[in-house]
Amino acid sequence: NMLSVVCMQKLLINHVLDPMHTEKNIAQNLIHTTSGKKDTTAVRNDMEAEGIHEQLWMKPHPNNKKDHFVKPKAPYVMSKPELEKFLGTLKNLKVPTDFGSSLAKCVRASNKLAGLKSHDYHCLMQQILPLALKDLMAAGPRMAIISVCRVWRKICCKVWDPSTKEELMTDVAHTLCALEMHFPASFFDVMTHL
Repeated sequence: NMLSVVCMQKLLINHVLDPMHTEKNIAQNLIHTTSGKKDTTAVRNDMEAEGIHEQLWMKPHPNNKKDHFVKPKAPYVMSKPELEKFLGTLKNLKVPTDFGSSLAKCVRASNKLAGLKSHDYHCLMQQILPLALKDLMAAGPRMAIISVCRVWRKICCKVWDPSTKEELMTDVAHTLCALEMHFPASFFDVMTHL
């Protein structure tokens, strides 16, 4: 038993995280959350059970219908006109050759984004998302998303200065705090924590 403890202490297990796929999963999570796909009644009930974001709890129907509730508008979910504007921006976007696949082909008629590859999500997070969200959504969630994009741009840069490590760690902590303030607990899956 003591031998196994000694062996475990000497055995170094390196964890290698693939930033491209982590970035893809976070970008997907952001798109699904802001488009309302992940804003379900169960998420709202979870908020009530945890005692957070009281303004977003399910409210009884104003006509006092039994078992009918109204879901208040969440600031982290784009309204239908905002979603149409966001997808229209992506659909009409002109990018340099070989920058990424045609985003116009990924915008479906049913107002959703589908068929993106990992590199497309990378381009979306690094360059497009902060610009496409300009003047959309409430300021808090929008700035949290822009902060996530800025952190990922720093993480994925080609040349990295080790002296900026502390600043990057502070940015990551501030970004996670901003996300926790403005997004539901369902947003935080394993990939977000990675």
